[in-house]
Amino acid sequence: MLEDVEIGLRMYREAGGKRAIVANIFADFRENADPSPIGRPLTISLVGQSPAEARDRLKQLADMGVDDALIVCPFDDPSQLETIRGLV
Repeated sequence: MLEDVEIGLRMYREAGGKRAIVANIFADFRENADPSPIGRPLTISLVGQSPAEARDRLKQLADMGVDDALIVCPFDDPSQLETIRGLV
């Protein structure tokens, strides 16, 4: 699915787009994380990954040309915000 993001970014830049933002990237670093917290497959997800894997995924997005990523913290575990903050 990252291929779709890469294609979309290229089209966006070709059309004169400046700042590229990817939103609703769900993150959950717990071992028993629900792989689909919204009841359907996620396009880009950090669910079930280690922080190192999540950092690599975000680097892939940055290397493609994404300027900002909006990461969604689990509603029932806001303590993960510290881990998310450490990804950058």
